[in-house]
Amino acid sequence: MKLEMRADFVNIEFSKSEAIVLFEWISNNWEKHSWEGVVEFSNSAEFELISSLQACLERSLSEPFDPNYAEIIQKSYDEINKI
Repeated sequence: MKLEMRADFVNIEFSKSEAIVLFEWISNNWEKHSWEGVVEFSNSAEFELISSLQACLERSLSEPFDPNYAEIIQKSYDEINKI
């Protein structure tokens, strides 16, 4: 993961494995809890940001549609755990 800060922007660059794991975590929690009522957000803006992040990852990643997705996720977990 790489972080770059500029005046009004913060750019976060994820490796493919990091993006896959983050997408999987958000998606799993979304499916299980629908977030609302389970995760306590201090402000609706937090919910909007998580929702937008999940949508961005969904548009950017082709791996969730791969028939070998379970294997891809496991490799991503393994890669990150090595760090």
